[in-house]
Amino acid sequence: MKIFIFNNGSYPYGYALTKRFHLYAKGIINNGHEVKIIIPKPTEQNKETKNVQTSGIFDSVPFLYTSRKTLRSTKFVNRRIDDFYGYVNSCFLILKNPPDIIITSSFPFVLLVFLKICCLIINCKLVREKNEIDSFVKDDLGFFDRVLIKLTNNLVSGFIVINKYLEDYIKNDLKLKKDCLVVPILVQPFNEEFTGKLNDTIMYTGTYLERKDGILSILHAFNILIKKHPTFRLILTGNPSSSKDYKEIEKIINLYELRDNIDFVGYLSQRDLEKELIHARVLVLAKPQNRQNRYNYPTKMGEYLISGRPVLTTKVGIIGELLTHKKNVFFTPFSVKDIASNLEYILNDSVLADKVGGNGKVFAKENYDFNRHGENLIKFFSKISDK
Repeated sequence: MKIFIFNNGSYPYGYALTKRFHLYAKGIINNGHEVKIIIPKPTEQNKETKNVQTSGIFDSVPFLYTSRKTLRSTKFVNRRIDDFYGYVNSCFLILKNPPDIIITSSFPFVLLVFLKICCLIINCKLVREKNEIDSFVKDDLGFFDRVLIKLTNNLVSGFIVINKYLEDYIKNDLKLKKDCLVVPILVQPFNEEFTGKLNDTIMYTGTYLERKDGILSILHAFNILIKKHPTFRLILTGNPSSSKDYKEIEKIINLYELRDNIDFVGYLSQRDLEKELIHARVLVLAKPQNRQNRYNYPTKMGEYLISGRPVLTTKVGIIGELLTHKKNVFFTPFSVKDIASNLEYILNDSVLADKVGGNGKVFAKENYDFNRHGENLIKFFSKISDK
């Protein structure tokens, strides 16, 4: 079976969806099938990016930028031209090398229509990966929002969803009679080994958005924490400059004079990321309660748990059902004071912290193995291909 995965994010270095699709691909390849990750438009905002290759093989997974470039133009018209060029090249690729299955993430309606037309021509199935609720930035949807959502989701033959809440949303809210497969967050064992000495660090690998991952609240909480633990540093991955909360992030750092205690390390290689995670004192994520977070399951939680380090997070969505406080995770209410006090609680009880972190690692291995879920994906594709 040949499968194309259309990724709306950067590759091979990127955020949650990039890592999720990479593990889809590895799991499918390890189960004896062919995969290529397609990136149909330039994704990078600056020249310092690590994503400079437009094609290649990364960790056994082939990939291709069909726009023939990774760096996005600073000019609006050029960006539209690059995107359209990438979309057209993607269609030619599909028609020239027909896959059996196309997996797509969230894309503009026009590209999904292009992909659907290609699928009808070559008789392959279009499957949508859904790890977020539609129009997640809105808490209330208007009539036209709902119409577009219904049209978009009707283009596909089936869905891969990250939790049961999204499956329920598709079948009961959208009332679509489509096959769904639940594939939770995925993990692979770390290659790096713990050296026996922890760093005085708190680590955060979430987005730079307060609405999604609570970054502003975490910064405020960290300011409280370092009054008692002045040697601690907060390690943050990724690039904050494109976030709509960037100015507020900088404002908080300058207000509390946190610059010497915060490290923006950018996009790390998998090896460097693993080193930072397994030697951190605590891994933190603070999702607020909203429509978006009720339906998602953060991919970064898989990396957090498999590291074996204690995880502090909020009890929002499916996380609160699957994990248990002080057994395999630490839960905190979503408030600055509570986040700060729970961070200190973990730091002050290293025995409990190590035990909870170890249990979290066991839980991740037992439930989120990418090879096992790769096998489930192949069975699902075979099922919808027969229809």
